[in-house]
Amino acid sequence: MKRITGAKKKVVIASGIILGILVLLVATAEFTSRPKFCTTCHYMQPFYDSWSSSSHKDVPCVKCHFPPGLQSAIESKTIGIVHIVNYVSQFYKKSRPMAEVSDASCLRSGCHDKRLIAGKVTFKGVHFDHTSHLTKLRRGKKLRCTSCHSQIVQGKHIDVTETTCFLCHFKNSEGDPTIHKCTLCHEAPTKANSTKNIAYDHTNVINKNIACERCHTQMIIGDGAVPKQNCYHCHWEEKRLQRYDDFDFLHKKHITEHKIECEQCHTPIQHKLPQTNKINALDCLSCHVNSHKAQITLFTGKGGYDAHPAPNPMYSRTITCKGCHVFHEDTKQAAVNGSTFTASKKSCQNCHGKGFSRLLEQWKSESQKKLNELKNEYAKTLREVTKSTSAKKTKAAKLLKRAKYNIDIVEQGKSVHNVQFADNLLRGAHNDLVKALKIISSPWSLSAYKETSKNVPTECNSCHYGVVSKKVQIFGVDYSHQNHVVKRKIACRTCHSNDRRHGELIITKSKCASCHHNAETENCNTCHSLQASVYSGKLQISFAAIKPDTMFQSEVACTDCHNYADKQTVVADTNSCLECHDEGTVADNYLTLRDSTINSIHEVESWLRDHKNLNFTPEQKKDVEGMKNVLAIMKNDGSKGVHNPVFYHSAMDEFRKKIKSINSSKEKK
Repeated sequence: MKRITGAKKKVVIASGIILGILVLLVATAEFTSRPKFCTTCHYMQPFYDSWSSSSHKDVPCVKCHFPPGLQSAIESKTIGIVHIVNYVSQFYKKSRPMAEVSDASCLRSGCHDKRLIAGKVTFKGVHFDHTSHLTKLRRGKKLRCTSCHSQIVQGKHIDVTETTCFLCHFKNSEGDPTIHKCTLCHEAPTKANSTKNIAYDHTNVINKNIACERCHTQMIIGDGAVPKQNCYHCHWEEKRLQRYDDFDFLHKKHITEHKIECEQCHTPIQHKLPQTNKINALDCLSCHVNSHKAQITLFTGKGGYDAHPAPNPMYSRTITCKGCHVFHEDTKQAAVNGSTFTASKKSCQNCHGKGFSRLLEQWKSESQKKLNELKNEYAKTLREVTKSTSAKKTKAAKLLKRAKYNIDIVEQGKSVHNVQFADNLLRGAHNDLVKALKIISSPWSLSAYKETSKNVPTECNSCHYGVVSKKVQIFGVDYSHQNHVVKRKIACRTCHSNDRRHGELIITKSKCASCHHNAETENCNTCHSLQASVYSGKLQISFAAIKPDTMFQSEVACTDCHNYADKQTVVADTNSCLECHDEGTVADNYLTLRDSTINSIHEVESWLRDHKNLNFTPEQKKDVEGMKNVLAIMKNDGSKGVHNPVFYHSAMDEFRKKIKSINSSKEKK
């Protein structure tokens, strides 16, 4: 036998070493691929135990934890060797083990490859469809197999994590009521079955469409909140923590791209029957489920269809219902309190001061007017859609349903809870009605919706909703917000300021005149309707017949006495009279009329002040109120009798008669 010497010997030895290493590597890779190897790290023992008693006990770990394919096979062998090194070096103690199972592993051939095609199963009486959950977005999120199957349930391996279901179906589900509808997962039992603990046949309940919540209350416990401190379990970087509110990004990273258990971030939501050994305290919601849903929708300014969100300013400032409504515990009259008080004018004045309650009536009036108009339009549109033969009738009916939903929120929730959002809801309903008519090609059309928010700034409209339809008197003349704010687009701040006092009137008479007195053809009656009524004799009062002034009968116009000068109206005086009348007694007559009127008004006002505390008879009260009203007209007219001397004299004579009569009756007593 020949001896191997020299270089050949070295080659043989090197080859043997290499071969030995390769054999060792292959053996190591093969050994690390076996499930038993996982238990070499003590923290893996519970996972191994649950696997060994699960339905996957005949499936090697690497088959699930690595997707199919040559690249994954090589990766799994390499990672197995790395695990050996980490274990020998004790480095594994400094790291946290993480494992993921991709959908490709679950759906590989021979495993659950047909799950997407035949995905419907029943789990604990709940109907579940894998196809829709894995192929479609659920509440805008892309789910994975392990979103619902995980190791959260101790002692179970890749079992269904029910708390994940509850988080998806019950957390913030108000915007989509169908997602937490009971019958989405459970069918109401229609046969009593003692073996299955079903003691009631729900057939009548189903036929009468009675909501499950009428009987089954307090079934959901918890809100699934995400405390920020939970983020610190994994993250400390400020940049990552800044994305705490970016829900879409967080769910994409933690659910779609990586397997992070929902419960690691969310507090749990429980869905179960309440304990029967405890008497749960009855509250309103035990029976009246969502009884204040419409009010809450309005107050929070979120919900409905095609309505831009607009929270009530008080809600934005954390004012609760109790701020305006007095609750049971606030009534101390009895040991057992059972009355609820509705908000009243006093509720407004407690915080906003006297006079603010007038806005409450303004809100009710304006919103009710719009609501009534829209309800009439809805009824007409419903008739049009009902009798339509259009192929798109079904689509139009859906729009009608949306419009009705918005209308019901405003009607049932009371617009005073948020007049601005109520306006948005009604506008959205109006838009849907318009679309419905257009879809069925109806010849009938709706008038344009009268929007308030587009004409009045948000900061004003929040409280002064309906102001555009309000008419007031300024400087003794009529003022229309509709003409100025809506038609002429004049901003609120042009006339009002909040610098010194909220809503202070800063416009002056001369500034008004700079716009209104820009042409001799300006219609004086637009602003000076009171003066025009006195002059023309068209004013209606209870106890004095008014005739037109002699100059009105002679067709003397306002501008014949009140002349324009630099866009200002010159107050009529004796010089105006001399343009038509002889000089002589004109000045004396003018001054006598003026002084007589002033003295008579002061005389009546003085008597009213001195006798304000007298106990008048009903008839006398009527006369006193009549005098006050006519005096107000005279003062606002501002002409001191010149616009209609006969009216002023006859009214004063009537005042004196009534005063004499009242004085006489009091003296007899």
